[in-house]
Amino acid sequence: MLSISKYGITLQVLRPLIFTTFPGFYLRNALVKALRVHCREPGRSADQKVISCIGCPRIQRCIYHKLNLPVEVPEERPAVMPFRLGVSNLITGKYESGLMSFELIVFGSANHHAGVFKEAFEAVGQTYRLGEQGQPDNFRLHSFEKVNETELSTLMERPARECNALQLHFRHLKLPDKRQHTNPHLPLEYLLQLTQGRLTDLMGKYGGKSGLANAALTPASIGQTEQFALCNYQYTGTGHGHWFLSGKVKYEGNLTPVVNLIEAGRHMGIGRFTSYGFGEYDIQIN
Repeated sequence: MLSISKYGITLQVLRPLIFTTFPGFYLRNALVKALRVHCREPGRSADQKVISCIGCPRIQRCIYHKLNLPVEVPEERPAVMPFRLGVSNLITGKYESGLMSFELIVFGSANHHAGVFKEAFEAVGQTYRLGEQGQPDNFRLHSFEKVNETELSTLMERPARECNALQLHFRHLKLPDKRQHTNPHLPLEYLLQLTQGRLTDLMGKYGGKSGLANAALTPASIGQTEQFALCNYQYTGTGHGHWFLSGKVKYEGNLTPVVNLIEAGRHMGIGRFTSYGFGEYDIQIN
């Protein structure tokens, strides 16, 4: 179906790194910049953004295109990224020196290119700046190790635990802009819609064909209620920051038919900007 491989990454900070907003923005953008070396377009400088891939004769051999990495002029709706960062443990602030650890979660067939991601992080440390006022060579890749691998089919097909109530704790959930600046509200129906859409997108790009991606996983009625606790909208920073939902939401009702899907969403991440590290949550089943 679809494998989810988690890698633990540790950077050795040699000179101060400053994150003035969400650290995932800096790490993801630096990673993609380093991955541009795999674009096979001739005559493009290392820092030059990749333009439309339409008509490129090298497209079949291009790792950059195969991984659906960003182009400056997208031909259509941007493809789902083959990875997401797990950076909830990092802080917005200054790292003077020492070790800085986070996670890289890679989906399905993109796992065959794990070595490419490792080389990209090495290149970021040697060539590109990271953080505000950063300079090249201000960190080294200390370790890049596979932590575990989970098959979504294992999660989706296992017998569901009986569940009449659960609580989700979101760290950074980015919803469509039209849902921002309103009272915190995440109906279970919409949560399942986000999760099912994410599963379908990932399966279509990085997984094998499976009926699970098109299954009717959302029941017509589960008699649910929703209650927010300690939940609000926050802002990642100034300039290029974004509003996100942070806090806890409780659901009650016959949740047994959807508990496996919600658990799968925890591994995939949901909502927008998942590659930066948005869309993570923890689950507490009562």
